[in-house]
Amino acid sequence: MPADDDELKCCYLDLKRDKNKEYVRYFNGHVLPLTLRGVSYNVPKAVTDTVVRRLHECPDLQVGRVHIGGSYGRATLVRGAFDVDLSVFVNEYKGRELHDLKEWGGEAGERLQRDMQKHVARWLRQSNASEQVVEVEYGTHYKHCINVKVDGVEVDIKLVPSVVPVATAASSAPRYAGSQAKDLGKAQRDALMQTLLDTPPEKRCADPVREAALAEALTAFVKNTPERVKRVVRLIKCCVLLEALVLTVAGWEENPGAREAEVRCFQGALNLMQFAVAEGVIVDACDESGVWGHSQDEGWSCEHVWTGDPFVMLHPIDFTCNLGKAQPGRTVDWKALAWEAHELERVMREESMWALLHDSSLTPALKAMAAPDQEDKEEYKEEDRECVCMGSASAWRSGPRTIFTRRAHPEERLRSGHSSGPRGVSGYEPATMSMSASWLVPAAAAVVAGLALMFGSRMLGSGSGPSGRERR
Repeated sequence: MPADDDELKCCYLDLKRDKNKEYVRYFNGHVLPLTLRGVSYNVPKAVTDTVVRRLHECPDLQVGRVHIGGSYGRATLVRGAFDVDLSVFVNEYKGRELHDLKEWGGEAGERLQRDMQKHVARWLRQSNASEQVVEVEYGTHYKHCINVKVDGVEVDIKLVPSVVPVATAASSAPRYAGSQAKDLGKAQRDALMQTLLDTPPEKRCADPVREAALAEALTAFVKNTPERVKRVVRLIKCCVLLEALVLTVAGWEENPGAREAEVRCFQGALNLMQFAVAEGVIVDACDESGVWGHSQDEGWSCEHVWTGDPFVMLHPIDFTCNLGKAQPGRTVDWKALAWEAHELERVMREESMWALLHDSSLTPALKAMAAPDQEDKEEYKEEDRECVCMGSASAWRSGPRTIFTRRAHPEERLRSGHSSGPRGVSGYEPATMSMSASWLVPAAAAVVAGLALMFGSRMLGSGSGPSGRERR
């Protein structure tokens, strides 16, 4: 395995059979383990316990359970770049039962959510449970959130309906449970999604409350993913920030026990990001088993909900929700992110391991993760130690399948004059970068070819969508 800069500069990626695999060994043995370095679960756990205790003490609010989600709950957190999401399942507010999702909808439901938000925020301020309490109308993912900071850790609190009362679930379920409360999470998921499926397809629409109330199912979907895949998830979050890309690509892997699997997964996720933006395809990590996620046909039943969005990546559980949809006050430059993915994948494919470590868009994150931190001395948890093992092939194959769908873009995918874009990505700033998207179109064919070579027929769906459009 390369030991110094000179050897790293001579270390190139070659996934062909019987070729030197020093690049792969270094990627698995040195790059991916950095995602766990300095990660401590002690402080977030202490903070979470404090906030949850205060929430249960809040007057006029009867809390059924609190779910710990986000990257902390899903075990995909990255050092220095994470927060804790708490889903507070409400049974009653001021004596009013709130198990029915309809109670949370419409103008009256909006007023109810806002009133509960103000009530809980006021209680947290009075109880001195945190350093700051901020009421957020539109958060990163959900509406009507409460953001608190305790001991430097940010916690996002979202009040959601408990559509399945605890009495109907396992009697042994704890009063306050995180992702371990699988019985409640599964029952909640089944009840919410059955209501959606009972609705005529043309009347189905996105519902932020329903999406938030499915947090337990989303956590279970991701947390059940093998640790090998989670390592790639953590690394992709350092550059593209879309863990669903990795979950999607992991389902294509035909030889999950191979030592090249992680490299293929990471490279495939970068390619997928480019292809989704260039071709306007729909990326859907569906689950035909129906245990947590949704089927291909169910996802397509809501085409009318997200068909106008420039980038579509469906929520693994709630197929009415587009994770790439623009939110008020939050815009994403998908073309810039795709360009960054393009350049990073090019560095992996054409340049040395040294270039990946020291002269790529991944360099700042790798240096930050490698830096010593005297405050984080906690030993890795037992499940974290699984990252050094190869894992089982059956575990990888249990991952989600993917639908690729070619769809007509309102702007016909911006086929303007070609622009190669900047080459130096180490100093790249998406917010200040101005460029044409046309470079994506000629690159798309090469991206598709690369994905097909890596993952074969498992990459692509077949047939046509409800509107007769080709599925790719």
